Order: sequence, then structure tokens, then C-alpha cells
Amino acid sequence: IHSWLLFLLIPLAAVLFIFIILNILRKWYWDTIQSNLLDLADDIGGQVMRRGFFSRPVYQGRYRDADLTINFSGERNKKGRVNLIDISLTANLSESITISSYPWLQEIAEKSIAEYRPLPGSDPPLYGIRLADSSKIKTKLTGSNFTGSIGLLHPFRFIFISPRGILFEKEAKHLPQDTKHPLLKEQLDGLFKLIGSLKE
Repeated sequence: IHSWLLFLLIPLAAVLFIFIILNILRKWYWDTIQSNLLDLADDIGGQVMRRGFFSRPVYQGRYRDADLTINFSGERNKKGRVNLIDISLTANLSESITISSYPWLQEIAEKSIAEYRPLPGSDPPLYGIRLADSSKIKTKLTGSNFTGSIGLLHPFRFIFISPRGILFEKEAKHLPQDTKHPLLKEQLDGLFKLIGSLKE
């Protein structure tokens, strides 16, 4: 082999080797998360779907008579690459409420941050709440079940509650560890405790 050809092939082989290793690690990463979701499905029922070799798994099922979906997303911000856990479930609620993390609101420069009222429990407050009709629910916000459910769900970005259901999002530092059973189930129980506190 000519020296110039060898000089060309060695970098290409190195790039190909790195590409293969990265894809193996990526597949292992999502395989681990899929296995964690399967452990959840074995416990509470439901199914885990995955469309492709390197795609992210999605959980769908029913838990406590609610339709439930768990999926994953990602974004880049000042911290770098951030992985997110997104949970949506149906719930029969009459109020529309948004509970958001103040650090996240400040990070995205949310213009409506002044509309949020600080939730008690920390100084400075970590979370704020925005209500569509504060007269209906104001007395429930200081109840032990409500504050306890927030503690179970901490830390999170936001919880959006509407008559159709709940959307919950949190950052995950390490998805294979943060989705290990029964951690996701504990998050679900926290959301149902929150629902229960709003129905009292």
C-alpha cells in the first residue's frame, strides 16, 4: 500500500471506529432505559414501544384508572445537553394550574414570571404557582397533602394541570439511573397525591 493511501486510511479507520463505539454506547444507553420501563410495566401494566434501533423508548399504559405516557426529550441550554423526563396522564380536575421552578423560569426568561405566586416551603422559594381561578383552590395550597406531593416530585421544571390532565417535566442528570424502578413509580404516586389534594 502506498504511504499516501495508508496516511489517508488510518484517520478514516479511526473515525469509523469512534463512530461505531459511540453508537454502541448510545444503543446500550437506551437499552438500559427501555429495561427500566419494562420493569415499570411488569409492576403496573402497560407497554413499552421503540420505533427504531437507536430511538428512544416510550411507555404507554393505565395506572389508577388514568391514561399514562412517559417519554424522553432533550435540549441544549447554558448547562449543555439536558435530558428530560416527560409524564402525561389524564385526570378529572376542574382547575387550571401551572407550578413552575423559579430557576427554570428565569433561565428561559419567562415574561409571565410575575404572575406566579411563591409556594411556601423554602427560602428563597423554589416554585411558583399560577392559577386560573385562585378563589376555588387557594385554601388547598397550604394543605399537608399538597405540600407533601410537591416534596415527592422535587426537583422538577413544571407541572401543568388542566381539566384534561397533567403534564409533568423534570431534568434528568443520568437517565439510566433516574428511570430505575421504582423511581418512576414514586414520581407517578406523587402526581396522584397532588391530584388527590386538589380534589379534597
